[in-house]
Amino acid sequence: MVAHVVFPTVDDKPASLSRRWIDGVLRGDLGFQGAIFADDLSMKGAAAFGDIATRASLALAAGCDVLPVCNDRAATLELLDSMRGSPDPVSRMRLVRLHGRDAGESSLDADPRWQSAVAAAREITDRPALQLEGDQPA
Repeated sequence: MVAHVVFPTVDDKPASLSRRWIDGVLRGDLGFQGAIFADDLSMKGAAAFGDIATRASLALAAGCDVLPVCNDRAATLELLDSMRGSPDPVSRMRLVRLHGRDAGESSLDADPRWQSAVAAAREITDRPALQLEGDQPA
């Protein structure tokens, strides 16, 4: 997820709307090939860059694959009404890869360190038996 943070020496747009950050640095320099989520486009950090449709267009053009609009039904409906055209096929493939799949048993399952970590997590999340004073054990 890219944030609405601005680094003016790099780009005048926030990272979430910046082709330089997303396509140049994240995908180019760092080689990230996964799906990229924009930060919530209804946030004030993005509001200075136009209406919701303009922000979404900037985010898509910059390389974002997912455009969250949270807690603003009117803006969500406005964005949905403004979205026309076919989605980018490369973006669609990145989104398809987000779906989990059963990989079967892995070498991780057999690793004693993994088994120890799972046991420790269960130990701290299992609820202890509750016994109040005066209760007789069952």
